[in-house]
Amino acid sequence: MTRRAPFSPGTLILLEITKNGVSLVTNAAVVYNLKDQFMGICFEEMPPDRATILADWIKAAISLLNC
Repeated sequence: MTRRAPFSPGTLILLEITKNGVSLVTNAAVVYNLKDQFMGICFEEMPPDRATILADWIKAAISLLNC
């Protein structure tokens, strides 16, 4: 989720996330918008190298939860 959500469900977006100098740029679709404060997105099909970046970030986040 993100803090500002000016997009309606169904809107296709180009998403860029940067963490520790690594950028992930991919297509996504807005799935829901909660009172223009939060939105959920669904990642569209992405090349394997970008999917690996996202998977690594998710694994790192999960490992922080399992402390």
